[in-house]
Amino acid sequence: MGILTTQAPLPPASTDYVLRDWQAAGLRMVSWFRLYPITVQQADLSNIGRVSPHDWTEIQARIRTGFGIGPYSYRSASIGLIRDAFIAG
Repeated sequence: MGILTTQAPLPPASTDYVLRDWQAAGLRMVSWFRLYPITVQQADLSNIGRVSPHDWTEIQARIRTGFGIGPYSYRSASIGLIRDAFIAG
């Protein structure tokens, strides 16, 4: 659904978000979430951490903005899967 990067986007888009609690998520550097719709096989991914509730709320807002959907359009199971799969290849 998105990527994490340590490179700040210049200029940031409305779908970009700098993680406030990046250290608590287990990341080594300040990191940005960037909406980047891609399809990846789960076997190609590894878990690198879990975002805080605050950061997760902000990330969801960026996803809604990027896809032009309202705050209640997600199924709760899908939200849980996305947050638990805070992963990178």
